[in-house]
Amino acid sequence: MKEALRSLREFLDIEFFGNNIWQILAFLGIVVGAVLVAVLARWALNSAVRRLAEKTESDVDDILVSVVAKPAIAATFLLITYLGLDVLTLSDGVQAGANSVFTVIFTLVITIALANLYEKLLDHWLTPIAEKSETKLDDQVFPIIIRGGKYTIIVLGAIIALSNAGYNIYSLLAGLGVGGFALAMAARETLAHAFGGVTIFTDRPFRMGDYVIIDADKEYEGVVDAIGLRSTRIRTRFDTLLFLPNAIVTNQPLVNISAYGERRRHSTSLHLSLKNSPEQVARAMEAIERLCENHEEIDKWKVYLKEIRIFGYRVKYRFWVTHFKNYHRVVGEINLSILSEFAKLGVELAHFSQAQLFEGSED
Repeated sequence: MKEALRSLREFLDIEFFGNNIWQILAFLGIVVGAVLVAVLARWALNSAVRRLAEKTESDVDDILVSVVAKPAIAATFLLITYLGLDVLTLSDGVQAGANSVFTVIFTLVITIALANLYEKLLDHWLTPIAEKSETKLDDQVFPIIIRGGKYTIIVLGAIIALSNAGYNIYSLLAGLGVGGFALAMAARETLAHAFGGVTIFTDRPFRMGDYVIIDADKEYEGVVDAIGLRSTRIRTRFDTLLFLPNAIVTNQPLVNISAYGERRRHSTSLHLSLKNSPEQVARAMEAIERLCENHEEIDKWKVYLKEIRIFGYRVKYRFWVTHFKNYHRVVGEINLSILSEFAKLGVELAHFSQAQLFEGSED
């Protein structure tokens, strides 16, 4: 028995990287203990503490438990493991490195927890305010405040972590200043989109929920679904999401249909053949007016003879659809009805080779 104990003691006294076997085993035991404590803390938070939070009327404690749970478990494990390093014999360099690593990781864990807590609490408090208010500006500004504050907390936490770890922050910031110009040149398009987002927030050419047309040639058209710092999200008439970089939004012609309310104007011309008599032309315009008057989703219209050319008659007409969401359907219904009426009246349209020679503004 004594021989076995002596052999065990000799084994535990064996040195490995400057530490006896018993020191290494003791440290591993502390790590296992840290894991067990973390598991126990997770169980306590997910069962007892969470149930207590659910019984209260306030949602703030529920947010606190959900946000703080994982960082608290990670911080507990890190702290116990770090304290367990005292059983090891470490050189000054290794100890200093371990201290720096622990300081950085521990500070970042706390920082991320605070950033997530800030995000959840502000979202909890500001979202009801945005839903109750009539203006849509808060719907655009609140997400920027929440995300901007969150990233600011993370950046400040990273700076504090590096400072506590012994790094010279002033030299680091100076280095960032020198490299900032190169970074700005490399990311100039991203910066252009960001400045475009700032322009949208300051000039407010449109708001969330507005129906807009951006760069009519490319048919960027739809309802503004969200406005971000880099891009604007538009839900098209095909119910798809279009993400437009803000630099494009601010540098292209933009028509805000919703600025006129929910109505949308349709304006176009019909080119009638010279074979039609003046009476037929008059009856054709009367038919268009009658169709607009009888349509329930058109509340204003105008029809007139715009031009008489050697190639034919140009009849100009415009009308206002009561709601922009029904615009394409209403225009299609009116166009089909016009074709049907013209067939009954015997009115002929000019051939394309003639109609394309018509000139004049579309006013």
